[in-house]
Amino acid sequence: MILQEQVAIIRQGDPGFPASMPFLLTCVEDASIPSSIEADASESQYNRFIRESSPATRGKQQLKATQKGARSASPFVSVPARRGVNAPVEFWAAGPPELLKGTKTGFFCSSQCPGALVLKTLDAITRMRDEGQVLIGGFHSVMEWECLGILLRGRQPVIWVPARSIVGMHLKPELVPAFKAGRLLILSPFPPKYKRITAALAEARNRMVGALADRVFVPHAAPGSKTAAFCDSLLTAGKRLYTVNDPANEHLISLGAIPLEPNHCSTHEAGGSAADENAKA
Repeated sequence: MILQEQVAIIRQGDPGFPASMPFLLTCVEDASIPSSIEADASESQYNRFIRESSPATRGKQQLKATQKGARSASPFVSVPARRGVNAPVEFWAAGPPELLKGTKTGFFCSSQCPGALVLKTLDAITRMRDEGQVLIGGFHSVMEWECLGILLRGRQPVIWVPARSIVGMHLKPELVPAFKAGRLLILSPFPPKYKRITAALAEARNRMVGALADRVFVPHAAPGSKTAAFCDSLLTAGKRLYTVNDPANEHLISLGAIPLEPNHCSTHEAGGSAADENAKA
């Protein structure tokens, strides 16, 4: 199945435009992707830039490129500039956009998930599915894609945000039944020309998911990884973040993530931070 006529553009001011978009724009304005890295840059080029430059250096490079009038690397990073000339903020959607109005749980997981956490993660996702929670995520890593399969076997909606344009995208056969049943909403902030997934687009996509989610579930983020850094930024922004209660996630819990016990994997209850949870004990 190819997504073409099923794709609609949702613009600022439309009924389906998310109220959380201002927060999203704040996140995008802080993005540290320099204009010297094109949208189709290789992941190794992007990772080398991140590894070899400090946050301060990246910020100076981005400011310098902006002052020269160079084009922004990611189309989503350029949203504030487009907004400045009164151009509408927009994104592309295939499926029922009204799913954005409900409570959503963001889902991220590092590609390297310890074996001890795999079963705990699958159990948590199964419980969330059975509770009818709506999860939103990129579902790109092997672990995330396996969790998507579990979610699609339920009856609750799912929101998928690929790190590429969805116009003309081939929908995998396992996604078609849920899409045709109106349970799968597919979103993208990227125009049709961005047909390949890149690290820069994935970072912008993650910011969108984090902004749209009311709370976030991260079963694991490897220490020092980009996922762990992203979790830190979400917690700093006041987003409620949950993780699996396991020694491998001590660094996330110390940052303020709320640990979920194996026999209680719901993110419906409780709030605040791990400190708040400990104070109740």
